[in-house]
Amino acid sequence: TKGQILISGIMGNEANQKVVSAKGTVKGLVWYETTATVPLVQDQLRLTGESAKHISLLIGQRVVSLGSREPVFEHYKLEEHVRHWQLGSWKIPIGIYEQVYYEMIPHTLTFERKEALQLAKERARKEVLRHLDEEAEIVMEKVLQQSLDSGTLKVKLYYEVLEEIAKEQPILPGEPGEELPETA
Repeated sequence: TKGQILISGIMGNEANQKVVSAKGTVKGLVWYETTATVPLVQDQLRLTGESAKHISLLIGQRVVSLGSREPVFEHYKLEEHVRHWQLGSWKIPIGIYEQVYYEMIPHTLTFERKEALQLAKERARKEVLRHLDEEAEIVMEKVLQQSLDSGTLKVKLYYEVLEEIAKEQPILPGEPGEELPETA
């Protein structure tokens, strides 16, 4: 039960107790339930490999454009880089402002129900693992329910996880076995 002491640093019987260092691991099976959704049709943008670079001069907070600043692609991903010039250890308020436009094209992904279920399981597993420590281990995964609504697969999953459930607590000074007053 919750709060039960499983590993203690108090040895002996009530008449003859001794406080010692105690260390141990307590693992338990913990249950998690999660839901994941995957649309069977997904519109995405995909990089084409084409790019265009635009370089401007940076003077203080002003950007002086060297040529057209209009993006050359309809869909793009933008990366910006600022490089300030230096004279030795002195930073000069002049630099280069570089914009790199990477072309992207619309792309539609279509999944079969089986593929969408696999993707939903992967997403749910990642989500559960994100909240666990490195030592935790998923020992069972089970699909509890799946439904298809408006082109989206909704999956409810159950996980059994073997994880550390102990909470370390110091032994406070005082007589062994003596109840200590609670502090606020």
